[in-house]
Amino acid sequence: MVPSAQHYDLEVYAPSTGDMLSFTYTNTTAVVGNLEPSTHYDCTVYTVNQAGRGHKSNIRTITTLVQPPVGITAIETGLETARITWQPVTNVLLYQVIIQDLDEPSSKPAVYNVTGTILYVEGIFPCSNYLISVSSFSKFLVPSEPTDYSYTTNKLKPVSSVNAIYNCQANSVKVIWSRVSGAEVYKATVIDENGTQRECTSQNTSCEMFRLSCGLKFTVHVTPMSGNCKNTINTTSATFQSAPCPPQNLQTSSSCSSNRLLSTWDNAEGALRYTVEAHGNKRNSTYNCSSLSSSCVMEGVQCGEHLSIFIRAFDDQCASPYVLGIPAETAPCIPKNLTATKECGASAINVTWQTETDALFYVAMAKDSNGVIRECNALYRTCLIQDLTCSTTYNISVFASNFLCNSLNTSCPPGNLHASLDCAANHAVISWNGQPHMNSYEVIMEDKDEGVLTCNSSTTSCTVPDLKCGQLYTITAIHHDGICPSMPSDPFYMESVQCGPVNLQANVACGSGVVYITWNATKDIEGYIIQISDGGDDLSFLTAEPDLNVTTLECGWEYTVQVKSITASCVSVPSVIHFKEVPCAPTNITTRRSCDQNFVDVLWQASRGAISYNVTAVDEDGNSLQCASSELSCRLQGITCGHVYSVTVVAVAESCSSMKSPALVLPIEPCPSSQLTVSVNCISNSAKLTWNSSRNAVSYTGKAVSADGHYVICDTVAELSCYLEDLHCGKEYTFTVSASDGSCQSPESKPVIDTTAPCAVQDVLASFSCTTNVLTVSWVPGAMPVNYSTTAVASNGSSLWCLSEDQSCTMTDLECGQHYDVTVTPHSSTCEGPSSVPETVKSGSCEVL
Repeated sequence: MVPSAQHYDLEVYAPSTGDMLSFTYTNTTAVVGNLEPSTHYDCTVYTVNQAGRGHKSNIRTITTLVQPPVGITAIETGLETARITWQPVTNVLLYQVIIQDLDEPSSKPAVYNVTGTILYVEGIFPCSNYLISVSSFSKFLVPSEPTDYSYTTNKLKPVSSVNAIYNCQANSVKVIWSRVSGAEVYKATVIDENGTQRECTSQNTSCEMFRLSCGLKFTVHVTPMSGNCKNTINTTSATFQSAPCPPQNLQTSSSCSSNRLLSTWDNAEGALRYTVEAHGNKRNSTYNCSSLSSSCVMEGVQCGEHLSIFIRAFDDQCASPYVLGIPAETAPCIPKNLTATKECGASAINVTWQTETDALFYVAMAKDSNGVIRECNALYRTCLIQDLTCSTTYNISVFASNFLCNSLNTSCPPGNLHASLDCAANHAVISWNGQPHMNSYEVIMEDKDEGVLTCNSSTTSCTVPDLKCGQLYTITAIHHDGICPSMPSDPFYMESVQCGPVNLQANVACGSGVVYITWNATKDIEGYIIQISDGGDDLSFLTAEPDLNVTTLECGWEYTVQVKSITASCVSVPSVIHFKEVPCAPTNITTRRSCDQNFVDVLWQASRGAISYNVTAVDEDGNSLQCASSELSCRLQGITCGHVYSVTVVAVAESCSSMKSPALVLPIEPCPSSQLTVSVNCISNSAKLTWNSSRNAVSYTGKAVSADGHYVICDTVAELSCYLEDLHCGKEYTFTVSASDGSCQSPESKPVIDTTAPCAVQDVLASFSCTTNVLTVSWVPGAMPVNYSTTAVASNGSSLWCLSEDQSCTMTDLECGQHYDVTVTPHSSTCEGPSSVPETVKSGSCEVL
């Protein structure tokens, strides 16, 4: 404020365009609008009163900020990701994007510097409100005013735990989860391995689902919901297995010539083992057998049994319901205690007998020495054989039948049994010599573990599929003439296809990704075939040695290895093993950090094959920071100013870690500058600041602030000094300097306090005493305590002076008849201020002699 000024004229001139803006104000502040962006303006102020314009002020040059971006949009790209775009600004190469979570106002905003006009960000939660601010950087790395954009997503945290409790008897599952703050209702989703979904909802923390499909593995997710908002980030899940399905197509057959029952069935979903039970309907007897496959044999079955057959499937926790199969019968028991009584005068014999159990019918036969047979049939235990020859001796026999088996076998077994092995199809072709008038044949193959395979045929050959590898089979055949089965043939022995090589192993060299495949050598073989598959493409190798090194596999995939041995006649069944390659190195490493934070969030894209990740940041001195995460981000704590970190991410799997990702260079904002010195120019009331450099600094800002709030700043890009102009006189200033890396400003340095030159003394009053010839000078002192020197210069050139700490001083011995110009000069401990405006006083007249 200038006391004599009535108003002020402000001129704002743009040298680059020649445009001049003029304004008139009565106060001492102004806001000027409609300026061009990124333009230098020279600002000049004139004082004006009724006498006209005064001298112009010093020119202050300002540069307007660059134009901010427009057209900001944000689009959700994933559950926690979004894409932010804006329109480019001419001549702008760098933009700053600041994202503030409005629902968490105390959280630090995320700051990104972007060279393009698109930014992909992670950590964008559903059901949240965000303020996105985008600014343009000038070529001096000064940001423009931001353009704000409000972005709303959907926000509920996921449930932290999910449990599934399966009830075998009820075939139901109870899902239990942890409560989520803000959730009004929860939806539990059960998905089986075929992709079929079932759902239940609850306002509490559990719900139950019934009538689940049998024999399947299920995955359970829980989604918290509130109104139209729901959290679909299924970070927590549970799995369970439903009870195995009931086996179907249970068939049981008896061997007329043995005490065995053979049961077969179709494999059931989810079953690991089976148990077959047979319950006698007449004797109250019980038989059973268990199997891991689709057949089993019950031994020691008695003759004459009528059996109800049941089967049940089991897994490790549950059993299926019982399934009733087709009833089975064993061969009738041989009749015993035969008696034969002649019927006098009738050429007949009445035969009676006893049995343990009843058969469907009986045949009694009388055979003479010539082989002539007479017989009778009966439904009960007595029968009359007629038309016998007199005076002839007969052998009497009786057999029982149930139409499937007889108690007496009379026909000869098949002969010349032979079996050949089809290696490729893994089945056996069995042939034999038949006999006339035979209805059917049955072949039984029994391995060393008492596993049984069968086939039936109406011709003299049949095929048995699905042989077990590495077995020596005992093969027999029987035939049936419609009444009686034959005895088993002489056995034929055949070896099945070799099993695959044993002790198959695949070891991955973590550093190189080379896979070393080994197995135990097999005797009497010609070589090995190795096939490696990732579910798509296959690699095949042929080797004579029991090992193989593979160097061409891709990172992160799970591979299946099959190894077969080759003999002169067959290729073995494969041995199979699975392994995982070294995980791929993480890519697209980015960081997210706000200024002054002592941590940085590191983000990356998922790596194929990774279970978790390790992040390492190493500064130029070799000091390192580390963090680990199973997610796609990790927070590094302990970041310090003035350092440049090299950030790498490594993917970790069960047994191997990936190569390091490409290093990301992360410079941190400079530390406060040190060794600040201040040199005050007493004449111009300016100050020169000098300081030591700060690492990572691209510019510095010096500042001086007085006690009454006046401040002056100076900026420099590369220099380690700058000048502060237009400091107020007689003020104590606090001087500081801060450094910037273009994005972040360091805290201010340790302050230095210094004072400017004293202000010129005002209201100087000089009074002369004629009687005492004493000149008394007084003035109004300034706010700062200083010393004052007063000088009186006579018109003849002589001078007087005095010093004072107060607001006045006196001078004596003035020469008579002189005009004295009186000035007062303030002196501080460091500077001499300007002299006051001269005050003229006349001494007393000289006496006339």
